[in-house]
Amino acid sequence: MVLRIVSDNMPSKQAVPCEATLEDLYLYYFPTEEGDSRMELFLLEHTKLWRKRIVKICVLLCFIYIVILGNILSFQWFSFGSSGDYTSAFGNNFDGYGVIRESQEYALNFGEELTDETLQQLVRDYQQLEAAGMEKELEKTDWRIINSWLGTLYPELRETGTYQTMISYVNTDKLTGFYEREDSRRLKIFLENSGQVGAEKKNVCFIWSRM
Repeated sequence: MVLRIVSDNMPSKQAVPCEATLEDLYLYYFPTEEGDSRMELFLLEHTKLWRKRIVKICVLLCFIYIVILGNILSFQWFSFGSSGDYTSAFGNNFDGYGVIRESQEYALNFGEELTDETLQQLVRDYQQLEAAGMEKELEKTDWRIINSWLGTLYPELRETGTYQTMISYVNTDKLTGFYEREDSRRLKIFLENSGQVGAEKKNVCFIWSRM
């Protein structure tokens, strides 16, 4: 009768070492007695795996990829996602990339250069979509940016007694001189930042107007 014993120590003086089999390996690392560790084999293989440089490099690259991709998706979600998702903590749908593409295609309809006519058409389209109740279509018009332009460059057209945004009610026929107003705004900011006031400011404005 032959008895096979899996042990680190010699169980008897009459015991003879023999070649180990897969069964012996399994019984050694996964003992059935309660309290014995069942994770030794896993930890051993895990340690061997992490000793390889290629594994460390691959894990690092995956981590960097996840961080960068996560930041891009988060930026698109928070900044460009369509509004109206009340189940979201940020109030935006997770469709930022689609909204960006729709906005780009919509902008291409007006050519590559922004003129008084294209600005008027952009505002007119927004007002028509809003009047028709097409709130979903308003996302592609970049109305928030256009509305900020109107408030900055055409302050005299703002109505203080209304709750509506400026782009909703402004008279499009009065939206002229876009680039002239933009240049004037930049000049004003430059003079304020450089501390030029009084007669010096008037001289600079006069020279600018003659250019």
